[in-house]
Amino acid sequence: MVKEFENEFGKTFCKVSYLTGYKSMLVVWYGYTTKLQLETVMVWVTGQMQLTPFEVFINDCSEILSVWGDSIGWVSRIWAYKMTRMGMHKLLHVAKHNSFGHKIGLELQAALIDQVVFKTFENRTAALAWLENHLKSAHF
Repeated sequence: MVKEFENEFGKTFCKVSYLTGYKSMLVVWYGYTTKLQLETVMVWVTGQMQLTPFEVFINDCSEILSVWGDSIGWVSRIWAYKMTRMGMHKLLHVAKHNSFGHKIGLELQAALIDQVVFKTFENRTAALAWLENHLKSAHF
C-alpha cells in the first residue's frame, strides 16, 4: 500500500507506505509542508492504523524544507496520544544532521519523550537496520 499526497500545485509533499515485514508505517516528507498538510496526512495514517495496525512509525524528514513548530503541539497532544492507545510504541525519525528535518526531530523527541520510544537516524537504511535487529532479537 502506497498513498501519495499532493499540494495544490500537483507536487507530492508526502508518500506513505505500510512495510508489512516490519509491521511499520513509513511516511516520507518532501519540500515545504504546511500545518494543514501535516494534519491531513496524520489523520489519514490514524485511519490506516484502524485497518492495518502497526507498532512503529517511521518519520522520514530527509527531504523536508520546512519546520513544524506550529504543529508539534498537535502531534504530541492529539495525534500521538491516539496512536499510542491504538498500539504505536516506537517512532523512528530520519533526518540529515543540521537540517530542517533534524530540527523537527529534536522538537518531536522533546514533546514525545513520555509517550513513545523515540530513535533518530541520519538515513532510512540505518533506521530499517535498527528495526530489523530489534525484530530478530525478540526485545521488540
